[in-house]
Amino acid sequence: MDNPKRKFTPAGILGAVAGFAFSRYAGSNVLVPIVGAVLIGWTIKKIKREQYPMGSAVAVQGGHCLWMIVAAVFGVAGPSFLVETAIFAAAIAWLYFQPRLPAVILLGTYQAIALVVNLSAIKAVPLDSTDAKALSVHIALRVIGIGAMAWALRASAKAAAAVEPAVRP
Repeated sequence: MDNPKRKFTPAGILGAVAGFAFSRYAGSNVLVPIVGAVLIGWTIKKIKREQYPMGSAVAVQGGHCLWMIVAAVFGVAGPSFLVETAIFAAAIAWLYFQPRLPAVILLGTYQAIALVVNLSAIKAVPLDSTDAKALSVHIALRVIGIGAMAWALRASAKAAAAVEPAVRP
């Protein structure tokens, strides 16, 4: 039987090419977030046997947070970064256990504010610098995280609408 989910699509091919090109620019900065996201996504898939639309959002942001934890462990950041990372981790845990609008609003707000901060910071450094490469990864992961949460909310709403019985007058 032909499985449409396994077909190559122009968008999928473009995404793979863009991802490869971005990884060439950002270098090893993408390693921990990507490996972390894949492992978290795989774990979620094994734990949650039923549909879990928020899985991609949790995995991407979990990989991002893991990267921040690695930086914190190796002393790359100060105390405010440790607090930010702890809050980010708690918000991701809340999203995992309660994949609903309040958690999305909190995490989305955090990501939007952090995105503005990262966009402002990247303007102040040369594009070929280590800082710019790290900031570009933060920016990409924040945009992907926000997009994944929006997609998951939409998918959840569609699934809920399909399950609800039709109301007849």
